[in-house]
Amino acid sequence: MTEETQETQEAGLSVKDLANIKQIIDTAASRGAFKTEEFAIIGGIVTKLTAFIAASQAQADDANEDTTTEETA
Repeated sequence: MTEETQETQEAGLSVKDLANIKQIIDTAASRGAFKTEEFAIIGGIVTKLTAFIAASQAQADDANEDTTTEETA
């Protein structure tokens, strides 16, 4: 693996990382870490994260189904 490839991988975010970020935001919100006027911004970000995570998981599930179908065919 080249140094550039390794740096790119270290800088990347996975869907699991994004799910963890969403969990951190949820935990911080439940502990009162945000001001009331910040809720709209945070809510928008959480909504986008949730949609992206769900779409990514659906794509992964579809890819797994395609692989399973090809293996059994």
